[in-house]
Amino acid sequence: MRFLGEKYKYEGVNLMINISARKTAKASRKIEKHIPALERVMTYQEKVHLMVIEVLREESGRELAAAARFNGQEFDWDKHNSQFRKDYVNTPLKELVNYARKLYGLNNPVLSLWQ
Repeated sequence: MRFLGEKYKYEGVNLMINISARKTAKASRKIEKHIPALERVMTYQEKVHLMVIEVLREESGRELAAAARFNGQEFDWDKHNSQFRKDYVNTPLKELVNYARKLYGLNNPVLSLWQ
């Protein structure tokens, strides 16, 4: 029988079990403050805002990807997605809805409530 702290050989790798390190790791974990479920859920307006951002991101990406393809270029969806979200995350919903109307003709009565 081997004792904790003794070296073990496993497929050519030396492993050292350090019981005191395990105990300190467990003790140093912070106790999470309880937040009620409904306070953690996004509001309807936040959901609509994110939905409009994602619709605009997808539509603009498709348009830019088609233009790149037509010109024989590569289109990087990952770069477009991350940059678009950074650029428009703080844009007011009213402005996003105006972009959707102006650029893509999107007209939704639910979205018009938030203007």
